[in-house]
Amino acid sequence: MWKDSTKEVHMETGPIGKALFIFTMPVLLCQLLQMLYNITDCLVICHWVGDTGLAAVGIGGLILSVIINFFIGFSSGISVIISHHFGAYRYSKVQTAIGTVVSLGLIIGVLLTAGGFFGAERLLRWQQVFRAKEESTAPAASAIRVSHAKVKTY
Repeated sequence: MWKDSTKEVHMETGPIGKALFIFTMPVLLCQLLQMLYNITDCLVICHWVGDTGLAAVGIGGLILSVIINFFIGFSSGISVIISHHFGAYRYSKVQTAIGTVVSLGLIIGVLLTAGGFFGAERLLRWQQVFRAKEESTAPAASAIRVSHAKVKTY
């Protein structure tokens, strides 16, 4: 699995369990950090704002989770294309694919940020399955705007 001197991971040789674990660590770490962020956000909001603010963050957090999971799935799908070109030693196609993905990610990120920031109320109307109380709708819209502004600017 490991090449001797450069520490490159070769998933086609050696035990699959260790290689798969190493391959999935970045995704697991990303999910863990996202959970810690949500827990901290809920604790701070509950302490300083109260129950209505916590409900608003919970409602807004669901929409944000859908968007984050979309990008996780998008990056997983794109990694298949990049891996295919890399495995076939077509490095120019790898560079083209990476450039396209970065450009597309930036464009989609800007569009989702603008859509979430300016369309927060519409997103909440579409989310009627949660039967949110009327008093938490306005704070939920603010929570969506804040979360879209802070996540997409990193």
